[in-house]
Amino acid sequence: MAEHIILDVVVTDASGKPVSGLQEKDFTLRNNQQPQQIASFQAVEGRTAKPPVHVIFMLDVLNNSLQDLAHELRAVEKYLAQNREQLSFPVSIAVLTDTGIDLGQPSRDGNTLIGQLKKIRMPLATLGSLEGSNARRFHLSVQSLTKLVTDQEDVPGRVILIWMGSGWPLLSDGPYPGTTMDKRNFFGEILNLSSGFLDAQITMDAVSSPNLMRENGRPRDYYKPSQ
Repeated sequence: MAEHIILDVVVTDASGKPVSGLQEKDFTLRNNQQPQQIASFQAVEGRTAKPPVHVIFMLDVLNNSLQDLAHELRAVEKYLAQNREQLSFPVSIAVLTDTGIDLGQPSRDGNTLIGQLKKIRMPLATLGSLEGSNARRFHLSVQSLTKLVTDQEDVPGRVILIWMGSGWPLLSDGPYPGTTMDKRNFFGEILNLSSGFLDAQITMDAVSSPNLMRENGRPRDYYKPSQ
């Protein structure tokens, strides 16, 4: 089954102004310098030229302590409180636990989203129950993100995923927690997830305060997603 990647392209002239009237024949698609067939083409102009944007705040119960989570909840609520009446983009609240990602309904109303935050019941000691098993938390994190990405592939527009926390644990330092086959499987999971981000038009960033990124005076051993 062939895979399709959606590319949003904006063409500007030397002065930075958008160029209109372009057709499919004006574009060439290459992969490793080899010409590729364009499966479909659609030109849009004006207000419709900007694809809709959807923001997801993801609270990470799986890889954070309850103290860190409390800090993140307050930070998200503070942001929403500054924009109670009308947010610039639809926003959803997601919660990542060891059972997956629970994604709430999107809204532009800050008050509605604050109400969703207050209804969140964090599982007790989720991080503590998995502590010492970085490989398991890595797998659960990537597996849950992959499902979220798959669910967003048919949703129009871009998604800005803001991971509240320091990200999944790195597995590169110290004795590797698994076999060579496990290592290959982990690499495959990351590769599939990266491809999924392109297909679903998702960018992801981890947001965390500096003190949450350090432990005993040293940087924590966690992956920090970037765009």
